[in-house]
Amino acid sequence: MISNKMLTEEEKSKRRRYYYKNKQRILQQQREKYNNNPEVSKRYYRNNRDKILLRDRIRNKKPEIKLKRKKYRKEYNQRLEVKEHQKNYREENKEKIKIQKKEYSQKIEVKNRGKELYIINKNKINIRRREYRKRPEVKKRTKEYEQKPEVKKRRKLYLKEYSQIDNVKLKKKEYSQTQKGRLAIKFVGLRRKEKLKRVIHKFTKEEWTSLIVNTKGMCPMCNKFIGIDKLTLDHIIPISKAPKGFIYTIEDVRPLCKSCNSKKNNFISKEFGNIQLAILTN
Repeated sequence: MISNKMLTEEEKSKRRRYYYKNKQRILQQQREKYNNNPEVSKRYYRNNRDKILLRDRIRNKKPEIKLKRKKYRKEYNQRLEVKEHQKNYREENKEKIKIQKKEYSQKIEVKNRGKELYIINKNKINIRRREYRKRPEVKKRTKEYEQKPEVKKRRKLYLKEYSQIDNVKLKKKEYSQTQKGRLAIKFVGLRRKEKLKRVIHKFTKEEWTSLIVNTKGMCPMCNKFIGIDKLTLDHIIPISKAPKGFIYTIEDVRPLCKSCNSKKNNFISKEFGNIQLAILTN
């Protein structure tokens, strides 16, 4: 068969006209030829591999083809025999799959693509993570995992190393100087106290913050303005007088300035005296 390069322009145009006239018949003949002779189709693929792959890439980018492939993949993966085959393959080739995953994830282009996708979908990913962590079965599983002694030991070591990094130290310092940071540190101190005295604080950080904000920086006892940051947490029933396992709600605490809190010491204030003594006796 003479190649197109050897033909003149007239002969080429003749060939084109003939092809367009008998297109369906020619294509049918080609299909039959390749279907009946697998060796011929293999040879053709080997000779025109790059051309075929390029054509497939362009074709697969079309939205209607993408939808078709997605639908087919979904239906195919739901077949029982496919599921069984996949399961058996994973069990038989665990180490092989691990090595392949490791090699693939270490490729520079894969890493860059992963970073780009994370930056684009950062908010979506974080929302999905939060929703996943809120599931009761996930909470239970993480609690069981975190209680393992080797996990606790590893976490302790990691936190020790992490806290020594200069950037982390700087960030901690900057955060502790903000209003939010000061309130958080006070709240952590409260939890420590709670563990020592075995009392329970049944109110959130948000509730405590809103209680402080409502005072507008005024101490309710001496009625002096000292600022929101300088208000401290006062237990209306002192911790020393509270029975073991006593539950403090947001109504059992109040913000006071340091001097009023220390003056009060472990006494119950007159305005709350009768109510709180009644609670304690019950």
